[in-house]
Order: sequence, then structure tokens, then C-alpha cells
Amino acid sequence: MIAGELTSSHEPDYKTLADAVFESISKNSLGYDPDKFELEALVSRQSPDIAAGVDTGGAEDQGMMFGWASNETIELLPLPFVLAGKLLDKLEEYRKTKPGLLCCADAKAQVSFDYDSGTIKTFLCSTQTNPGVSLAAVKKIVGKLMKEVALEYAHNTDFQILVNPTGKFEIGGPFADSGVTGRKLACDTYGGVGRIGGGAMSGKDPTKVDRSGAYITRSIARDIVAAGYADKCEVQIAYAIRTVTAFGFSVSF
Repeated sequence: MIAGELTSSHEPDYKTLADAVFESISKNSLGYDPDKFELEALVSRQSPDIAAGVDTGGAEDQGMMFGWASNETIELLPLPFVLAGKLLDKLEEYRKTKPGLLCCADAKAQVSFDYDSGTIKTFLCSTQTNPGVSLAAVKKIVGKLMKEVALEYAHNTDFQILVNPTGKFEIGGPFADSGVTGRKLACDTYGGVGRIGGGAMSGKDPTKVDRSGAYITRSIARDIVAAGYADKCEVQIAYAIRTVTAFGFSVSF
């Protein structure tokens, strides 16, 4: 089901778009058959009351957005957040170049980092595999990639490795779990480090200040840290529909 707003004279071919996306992430999943799925597109034009604020270049809603940056990594993002993301990048590359073990793009990672000692304590990853692949084989490959990521950021490799803790992850994607976009605010921002606004970014275009406001505050915070004015910086913007109502930032040296 595709739901949302689109103010345009163009009418997209939603079925072709959906089939392409779904096949790219699920074509090797157990039971995948594009002919077994029905598509319903519930897309309408934006409310004219809201558009009155948006079309003039203003915010489309009220809300508070936060941006955050730290000099602990070259990306100016929290280290555990970066490590988890880098592992998923390596997993995706492995999946595409060495098929046979990891069958699908359904995977997630998490890093527990002790800032007092500056060490990685636990590296966790759940990733979908082809049927019959042993947990030992998956853990060997994923554990190796975890250590590669840690070494790239000059950190310890003696952390606890957790891979597919239930013992098996063969059924994934929409066949195993369902949900909607916009429910993972911490994953979309800073991994739980730094405050975040109340609105999700996923699935929203830049007219939504939940997304564009979060982007500009991140850009400002990043520039302040990159210029060496602070070790950490948090920026906050408050919006009313059509306008900005408040702006502020805090820095830590």
C-alpha cells in the first residue's frame, strides 16, 4: 500500500515503481512472487490549507527540529552510530558481490560503546541468510567485517560479537515483519545520542520541516564543529506553519 501526498500533474506508474523496489530487496526471499501481491495507491494532493504556507516557501507545520555534531569521527557523528552503519554498508557489498550466504537486504546492527574507557563492548548484527546456512558460517563472515570496521576507526576488536541471536534468520523482509516508514527516528538521526524532534524524516519530501529542518540544523551544527569552534554542537529550530519562531544552539568544548 502506497499512501501520501503528491501535488503534481504527473501520475506515476506506482506498480512499476513498487515492483522494482520490492524485487531489489526481496527477490531472493522465500516465497517471493510478484504476481501474488496486490498494490493499492492512496495518493492525493496536499491540503490547500497547508499548501498556502508551503507554496510561499514556508514551513508546512509546527514543530521542533534538532541537529547535532561531534568531532569524535571524521563524519562528525557518534562513533557507535557510524560503526553500525559502516558494518551494514559492508554487508550490503558482500551480499551483492558474493551471493550464496546472505540472501537479502534485511539486516540491522547495533554497537554498545563505553565512552569512559573508549572501547567497543558489544557489536550486534542480525542479517537474513539463505536457507540452510549455518550460524557458524554467518558469524565467521559478519564477525570478520565487524573487526574490519573497528580497525578502520582504530578501535579494539576484543568486543563481544552477537550475530543472529535467535540462531536463525531465514525469513525476512515483509514476509517476517511488517511496519511503516518513519518509525525509526534514532536510526535516522544519531543513534540515540543528541536530542531529536518529534517528527520522523522517512518518506517525507523537503517541504516537510520534519526533514528539511532536521537537515539544516545538522548542517549548521556540522559546520560549527568542522570549523573547530566546538567539540560538540546542538542546534534547535522551532517552527510554526509558514514561519520560524525560534532558533538556538548550544556548544561544548
